Amino acid sequence: MTELIYAWLSHSWSGFLVAAFAALVFWLLVRLLRWFGWGWARWIGYGGYAIAGLMTLAAIYGTYRIESLEGKYQPPGRMVEVNGLDMHILAEGENRGNPTVVWVPGGHGGGLGMHNFHKVFRQETRSILFDRPGSGWSEVSYPRRTATEVEELNLLLGKAGESGPYVFVGHSYGGLFAANYARRYPDEVAAIVLLDPTHPEFFFYAPRENFASLTLGGILGAIAKLFGVQQSLEDIADQSEQGKRLVEHYKRELGDVLDIYNASEAGPRSTLAMASILSEMSFKQAAGNSFKYIVYDGELGDKPVYLVTPGDANESFPKDPQKRKEAGDQLWGIEGKDLDRLESMFNRTRERYLAISTRSQHIITPNGTGHNFPYERPDVVVNTVRKPIGNHER
Repeated sequence: MTELIYAWLSHSWSGFLVAAFAALVFWLLVRLLRWFGWGWARWIGYGGYAIAGLMTLAAIYGTYRIESLEGKYQPPGRMVEVNGLDMHILAEGENRGNPTVVWVPGGHGGGLGMHNFHKVFRQETRSILFDRPGSGWSEVSYPRRTATEVEELNLLLGKAGESGPYVFVGHSYGGLFAANYARRYPDEVAAIVLLDPTHPEFFFYAPRENFASLTLGGILGAIAKLFGVQQSLEDIADQSEQGKRLVEHYKRELGDVLDIYNASEAGPRSTLAMASILSEMSFKQAAGNSFKYIVYDGELGDKPVYLVTPGDANESFPKDPQKRKEAGDQLWGIEGKDLDRLESMFNRTRERYLAISTRSQHIITPNGTGHNFPYERPDVVVNTVRKPIGNHER
């Protein structure tokens, strides 16, 4: 049912459907109350229809904004049809005997989110950015699943005329993607670089209440876009010091490309696609699907794996007692020793990736960096990725 809602809300004009649904709900409510003899129910109807009217006006604005932004920039790469979906890929640079680098941003973001690194490495080798279905310029279908998207990328690379060996670089949830690609297509992958990657075990054993908020948050975020409330990274970043710093790092590293990135992600489908794929970590989904996306110890044999983790604890677990208590209450719904346990488990699960290969290296970023170190200290990423590029590791 949730996936049907995602599909229903994925269009720029879906705000009109939401407004029409609201009007229908008020009409049915008034009919029901009047059936019980409550004559004053018509005033509820008047108020409800006024709200639906305002929603329609907001939907007009939201549709205009989304289509204006999405039409402002043309895809910088090529559109390639994969399983009925048009997917976007940007491949630049010459191999020069080196592996091709494929970049996978965190969350479910569009490929331009790692354009700062693409700009560097396209001068040294072949470099590829791509938009996962629903992100950037790529079309979407539901449900979204990591295993499915790995197969879609494999088809995309082949149809676009690209060939390995590849070095996959994945940040956060993109790290899970990179590890999955290497497991499914080992002959095509020379090495993987995992930038503070998401590990399924954290989701499996973390407090379960967070998954309901991910689903609801995806729907509410899409509705906000449909009515013109959220349009850019600045809109969706929280107003904490951490959120503000992240925006500044993005602005510095992506420059003018940030405007293009925001425009390509303006529609509701990017928010809904992220909610859909994160739902694979929910208890209900994980029970039947985790075998498809988990990478077990030793599964990559002697494939070179570079695990890069931040020098400081994750920002979700601040050291300041008051901020820590607030984070525990707001993010996790726990405190005290349970929060300490969760932090330890979070840090340990990232290190689980060291066991997937006998040739794993653990690189720790400088103190003062957090989960978004690719934008705080991009030099660490560049130097790490150059290792398998320069060594031609197979």
